[in-house]
Amino acid sequence: MLTRPRWTHVAIPVSDLDRAIEFYTTLTPLVVVARNEDENGRGAWLSNDKQVEDPFVLVIAEFLPEVAERFGQEPGKPHPTLAPFAHIGIELPRREDVDAVAQRAREMGRAALGAARDGRAHRLHLCGEGSRRQRHRVLAQPEGVLDDPRALGRRAVTIREVVARYLGALNAHDADAACACVSEDFHNEHTAAGATSVRGRAAYRERLPQFLARFRDLHYEVEDWIVDGDRAAVPYRMTCTYTGDDGAGHPVAIRGMFRFRVAGGLIVHRVDYWDSAEFARQTTTAARTP
Repeated sequence: MLTRPRWTHVAIPVSDLDRAIEFYTTLTPLVVVARNEDENGRGAWLSNDKQVEDPFVLVIAEFLPEVAERFGQEPGKPHPTLAPFAHIGIELPRREDVDAVAQRAREMGRAALGAARDGRAHRLHLCGEGSRRQRHRVLAQPEGVLDDPRALGRRAVTIREVVARYLGALNAHDADAACACVSEDFHNEHTAAGATSVRGRAAYRERLPQFLARFRDLHYEVEDWIVDGDRAAVPYRMTCTYTGDDGAGHPVAIRGMFRFRVAGGLIVHRVDYWDSAEFARQTTTAARTP
């Protein structure tokens, strides 16, 4: 018999119940303890296995289109429930456990960053951002539950942070960290003559090491930030030592512009504008000979 008030659950909408269940049951210790379906849609209750005393439940619900519209949700679209800071925290015993979850997330095609190496926090980010004070924790935000772009007026800041993290990973020549910043269907578009665009995180990840190896000492210096809604334009000055077909190294300094579109805390589209003729002038041995 209940003798005192207690906190029992948190309920969030999702756009795809099955994918949300797969996310939580694969990457967290939560298990499905109940399912239900009625005239409004279907849902599931998740909790720690065999947590009988003082149970706490995560309720996820996928509404029928007509019901979702009554709640201001667009059917089939990710629901803006978890804001840029909001997250679900799950504690793990060791930092090695956090890295293991990160590896499973990557195998599922999810963006994931492993335990921080700064000695202050052992945390894992799954499609979201969380407090730097979390220790040995998984901060989980599945694709069905995405950041609210209007929350606390933080949309522009969040997009800038996502793009800055991505550019920082490129400057650090860390292919895994860069790919953790982009979506599964990421479109990397180049406008310069001779450049090749690519679609998909997997294809981008496969090509990125070769790019970083050929553009040695790559560094993007951001000249300005222009953010509007879910998009950002970032003029830059790129420097590197380019390895030509003859094996010679050519110092390069060139200005350009990135255009980004961000959704759910991940970059879904990047367009790179730069002068291919100027790049050719700087990297062609014959043109540099007096």
